[in-house]
Amino acid sequence: MRRRALLALVSVAALAACAAPARGTAQAERAVTLTARWSKFSRERIEVPVGTTVRFVVRNDDPVAHELIVG
Repeated sequence: MRRRALLALVSVAALAACAAPARGTAQAERAVTLTARWSKFSRERIEVPVGTTVRFVVRNDDPVAHELIVG
């Protein structure tokens, strides 16, 4: 189970790296904390301005593994 959670986080990090802005551009960073509990995430929707770098902090409070897909 931990392997799936780790794989999901690595996938999110890889997607974020691919979408990273070019060097030298001033971009704001926003941390978004998500908690998985009772098979639901704590937020259904996250809105940030275009060009904002987002760092996801995911906490799993369920006894089963979950994955996070950013789309």
